[in-house]
Amino acid sequence: MGHLDMSTKSLAYSNLVGVSAMGTACGGMGTRVVASNADGSILYKKVDPGQGAPCGSKMPLGLTPLTEDQANEIESWINAGAMND
Repeated sequence: MGHLDMSTKSLAYSNLVGVSAMGTACGGMGTRVVASNADGSILYKKVDPGQGAPCGSKMPLGLTPLTEDQANEIESWINAGAMND
């Protein structure tokens, strides 16, 4: 598994920003969230409805895909520096 624990805000942040992707499908494929670079962030690529997942499955797994607006919000947060706020 990818070991992505997002059960609390603090854990989600510390497990996403600047952390290398893990698991059999995405391990070694890049960084989950690259601050200020949504296009270089695996997380953004996996939630963006306009592109396929670069590895593993689209997120959220087994749920309705994010809307374009939701993906844009994540993109904006990452491109603004992925601040822990």
